[in-house]
Amino acid sequence: ALIVLIFCFFISSSASEKEQKSHSQLSSGSKGSRVVQLKKGAAVVDPNIQIHPNPGMQQYEVSIATHPLNPNIVLATWIANDTGAVARARVGWHYTSDGGVTWTGSDTLPTANPSHGIVDPAVGVDIDGNLFVAALVVRFPGSNVMVSRSTDSGLNWDSTTFAFTDDLLVDKLHMAVDINATSPYQNYLYTAYSDRNFNPWPVKFSRSTNGGQDFSAPVIISGTIVGNKIPPSTAGVNLAVSPDSVLYATWSAYDLGGGSLLGFNKSTDGGVSWETATSIRSINYEGSSKGLLYFNYPSMAVDRGSGPRRGWIYIVYAEENPTLPDIFLIRSTDGGSSWSSPQKVNQDTSGKDHFMPWMSVDPITGALFVVYYDSRNFPANDSAEVYISASLDGGETFEDILVSDVPFLPKGVRRPAGAVNYMGSYIGVSALQGTVWPCWMDNRTGFHQAYTSKVTFLEIGTPKISVLPDTLDFGDVIINQAETLTVNVRNLGYPDTLEVSNIASDTSVFSVDLTTFSVPGASSQPVKVTFNPSLPSAGGLVSATLTITSSDTSNPSLAVPLLGCVQVIVGDLATPLNGNRTPADVVTLINTVFKSKPLPVGVNPCSADVNKSDGPPSPADVVTLINNVFKSKPLPAGDTCGC
Repeated sequence: ALIVLIFCFFISSSASEKEQKSHSQLSSGSKGSRVVQLKKGAAVVDPNIQIHPNPGMQQYEVSIATHPLNPNIVLATWIANDTGAVARARVGWHYTSDGGVTWTGSDTLPTANPSHGIVDPAVGVDIDGNLFVAALVVRFPGSNVMVSRSTDSGLNWDSTTFAFTDDLLVDKLHMAVDINATSPYQNYLYTAYSDRNFNPWPVKFSRSTNGGQDFSAPVIISGTIVGNKIPPSTAGVNLAVSPDSVLYATWSAYDLGGGSLLGFNKSTDGGVSWETATSIRSINYEGSSKGLLYFNYPSMAVDRGSGPRRGWIYIVYAEENPTLPDIFLIRSTDGGSSWSSPQKVNQDTSGKDHFMPWMSVDPITGALFVVYYDSRNFPANDSAEVYISASLDGGETFEDILVSDVPFLPKGVRRPAGAVNYMGSYIGVSALQGTVWPCWMDNRTGFHQAYTSKVTFLEIGTPKISVLPDTLDFGDVIINQAETLTVNVRNLGYPDTLEVSNIASDTSVFSVDLTTFSVPGASSQPVKVTFNPSLPSAGGLVSATLTITSSDTSNPSLAVPLLGCVQVIVGDLATPLNGNRTPADVVTLINTVFKSKPLPVGVNPCSADVNKSDGPPSPADVVTLINNVFKSKPLPAGDTCGC
């Protein structure tokens, strides 16, 4: 399978010189890229990209999310501390709709109060493309949770606040969105955090069922699985949603004796109720290295695809092995009832630091991706690079790929308060249809900044077709008002070209703008599909199949389901103007002639033929009917029938 990855870092001329000894160099991909041969294919590592260069800000604790239906649309966020005399934390965000070529955003959310500190961001994108940034607000004293929302690609933002405290802080927020297309909880937002106002700190949960307009009263979900170390006690909660919309939570409960317990809980009703929290295992590592402070938070992901590992839960974390940390993975194949033994993720035996992992599972390919900091190439264990470990077999085996162009010397970030050696505690990664966007911070420029890069995993020699989305649902469509959606046809093979010889629907109301084309390896071709029901179509649900015929020998005829609901304005255009014309007749003509456009001015009613003896209705016919039926009164809302 092909997998495309994007990571947060910077370009270096020495990048091509530093490869893993176990991998051989192939010919170059795009300009400046490195191609690394793997056991099953190859990986193309593109040059590093600095998302938002800003020497006046320290950027750290990054979070990133991909649009559920488009891997080129990505939202990233981070804590941004100014480097001036008075440092105040805020949350930065950046958005790309063209696969990382250009980014839009700033180091301050417009919904933030400049007198407050904003920390611990997490991001999400719902199935409709709405953008969400959740963060903790430090009010001096007290705190609360703020979820900001944009419905127009980041042009405008609004926010909702909840979980107010007047004393101590809430800590380490996470957010998840139910993006399952058939879920009864579709687009529900889920948030969780640690509440420092209790001893020990519990994990609390809150949800929104209306797109972030408001959130439920927070409830405790950690039960007795809480730590006894202050600080931190219980932290690092991480949420994930299964393909059947089961909601999972995991967290770290820190122990006075060192190490932590890994807590787990789940909800099967969209967060209304939770089961009894359990402890999965003990972890012998809190999180610290190189004189730095960071916390060992777990990262969890669920396979939402249709493959053999659908619904499997994966959790990664760092653990001493035996004295310095490696990255480990555990998994559950039964909804969290039982868990596997730990599987080592990083494949080196250097005995150096590997820390701060984050993971994602591609819902199309089922591939696992774990991003982390790695000191394997430095005998003194003082510097670090960024690696990705990829698994195509559910975590049984991994291959490591160096993705950062230059090493960096980890150090603490300048913060408004707290430990001066704090580096941050988490990075991020998001995967879709082979495109993975890990994001992290490093200080190669002298101060911490957020970086990304694109890495493409390729299956050598065989064209492989894939489409996204795998179903096109047009929703409600009014007769004669065509709706158009896009399906991306992707070639998951390399370097062979995928030849598409035909695309056709079995129902004439659906049409495409392309029927034949070529898709080079590791590339995609957008195809516009139009749904245009016209009179005398009947209202109701219309379903069809779009068949894509290609040179993929393993899948030569790929079927894409098409759905649409025809909305018919109840009117009778065939009846002569005999006094029986109704408002519905007028609305039908408006829909037929103008397709929701404003009525023209100055149309001569004398040219009208409401009996339609001259063929299709004209603007004059509409104006004449308006005069006959409404006599200059406003148009009423038309009665409809349909789905």
